[in-house]
Amino acid sequence: MRIINFAIYPSGEGQYGTEAGLVVYALPKVQRDQLTTVSVSVVGGLDGPTEDFNSIVAGWHVYPLLYNDTDTHFFTYWTADGYRATGCYNLKCEGCVPRAKPSKLPGFKIYPVSEYNGVQRVVKVKIYKDEKTENWWLHVDDSPIGYWPKTLFKSLSESAQEINWGGSVNYGDDEEGPPMGSGHFPEEGESRAAAIQSIRFVNKLGELYNLTKDEVRSYVDRSDCYRVGEFFAEEKGFKFYFGGLGGILARRPLDDVPSLSPDRPPRREAVREVQLVKQAPPVLFDLFDNFVGRAGSNLLASTLLTSSSSTYTSLSAMSPPLIPNYYGPPTPTFPVPLYYAPPSPPKPPRDHGHSGSRTLVLLVGLFSFFAIAAGVAALFLYCRRRRRREDVEEQRVTELIRSIGAGDRFGAIIRPWSYPAGPD
Repeated sequence: MRIINFAIYPSGEGQYGTEAGLVVYALPKVQRDQLTTVSVSVVGGLDGPTEDFNSIVAGWHVYPLLYNDTDTHFFTYWTADGYRATGCYNLKCEGCVPRAKPSKLPGFKIYPVSEYNGVQRVVKVKIYKDEKTENWWLHVDDSPIGYWPKTLFKSLSESAQEINWGGSVNYGDDEEGPPMGSGHFPEEGESRAAAIQSIRFVNKLGELYNLTKDEVRSYVDRSDCYRVGEFFAEEKGFKFYFGGLGGILARRPLDDVPSLSPDRPPRREAVREVQLVKQAPPVLFDLFDNFVGRAGSNLLASTLLTSSSSTYTSLSAMSPPLIPNYYGPPTPTFPVPLYYAPPSPPKPPRDHGHSGSRTLVLLVGLFSFFAIAAGVAALFLYCRRRRRREDVEEQRVTELIRSIGAGDRFGAIIRPWSYPAGPD
């Protein structure tokens, strides 16, 4: 069974795209069958059947199963039918038309990355619908990367129904949840927590404009492990911090939640909006990091929060289905409709390392054991036969002595315990 957790801000206001700067971090401790993602996405078809769900996602993630490493990579994902038969990561299938040099195509490694309490590295991502061609274009750091033709989609062929910013994680229910963002909670703030900044919408003419803050809502399903901070305005657009350390607490079962409407099944995630009561000064986090460690710093952040009553809001993003196909390894990123339940994947085969050497050592050990056992048995049989020959030879000598009249005296000399004493 897979567990998927989110810390995102969705908005239903934008229709033609968004631009945002994603602060990029390295998360080398993510396990092979886990995924941690930071992205922006445009989605459509939320009110119809699952096969009408359309989505384009772009951002950075750490995905060992896809790249065979734990480095940070830029990625894209798309679907035109709720992840049933269309869509793939990066350029692993037909769909996205590349318009960049190979080193900048989706899937490239991002380096350098941000340092905790140090220099912050940002990747600017823009997904928007071109007015003339009506195709969905992707720009990274103001350079065109490629586009998804209008003809690929149904609901996104006109406009987006919702836009999301934030992070998600995916892991097995028998594992500790991976970190999200920088691996720190948003309360630690600038240069410590991951952020998505300079968030703006794109209008029909391709121009950037500020969104309406009241139209943005948060979705956090495990506030003890992953959180989002306040959505606040900055000089250009809006910004929020997010993330968390994950850990063993993420394995706790989620509460059942009533359905939002009669045509949707019950949800399993409870939306808990976290309200920040007060913010500790950064120097206090520095002291905890230096003398207590990261766990102490995160514990401090946790004590500064109180949770409001649980509310249930519409969630438009979950995870692609975990089914093997030729598009690449079957590990997900968000989004997918709320009412779509991805099937549980088979566990990836374990890497046995030097299995051939171990087999050879086992065979050599078994051969040595049987060789030693055969040697001991042969030695035992040899000793037993030799003893029998000695007994037979001794008996013949004794009979020979008796036949020449040596009597009991010689017999006593040969084997004194074999004969009774003679007369005095």
